Amino acid sequence: MLKYREEPSTHLPEDGLSQDVIMSRLKDWDKRDRQFWNEGKVSGAIYGKEMTDISAKAMRLFAPANPLHADIFPSIR
Repeated sequence: MLKYREEPSTHLPEDGLSQDVIMSRLKDWDKRDRQFWNEGKVSGAIYGKEMTDISAKAMRLFAPANPLHADIFPSIR
């Protein structure tokens, strides 16, 4: 089985990260993870494009909501 290990982050950066750096890291993680499931090597663990599209739309709608403030965002419950 393929494995990878990344050193855990132990602190937050003082000045934060730019959107470009964040997206670059996310794309790197996505590319690395694909080695585990690409080309149909697993079953039942991957959603198709239609499910991914609707999930992304739903997440975009509720991204600003903070579940810690359910009184302001009751639908997030």
